[in-house]
Amino acid sequence: MLFSEDQILMDLTVTTKEELIRQLVLQAAASGKVTNVEEVIASVLKREAMSSTGFGKGIAIPHGQTEAVLEPSLWVGKTRTRIEWNSLDGEPVQIVFLILVPATAQSEHLNILAQLARKLMHDEFVESIHSTTSAKEMMDILSQSIQ
Repeated sequence: MLFSEDQILMDLTVTTKEELIRQLVLQAAASGKVTNVEEVIASVLKREAMSSTGFGKGIAIPHGQTEAVLEPSLWVGKTRTRIEWNSLDGEPVQIVFLILVPATAQSEHLNILAQLARKLMHDEFVESIHSTTSAKEMMDILSQSIQ
């Protein structure tokens, strides 16, 4: 399964993108989907250094691809406060969709990214995820939108 309720972390108190990425990758490791936390974080930060994954509207979609990822997965982090992300619209981020895929799963990564990007073009969807207060609520919204 691409994502489940335990892959949604709400009310995080992190203050930097690195801390947020680390929290999500640690959760991925705890669930057995990642074999090397540092390798995965390095992969995500390397991609982030190429160009910001700050989508806009308070949302970022960082992604990493490495052999330390065992299966494609989507992780969601929602922070208490907004974090500077060098987003396209210049606004800080409060919701992060972290896509992790094995090194050999290029098409899976692009498919997930495309589904997310399509949904994020709709203000109603963006408002609904920003207004969520629980992992279950976020899961309900996302499960109707992303396969």
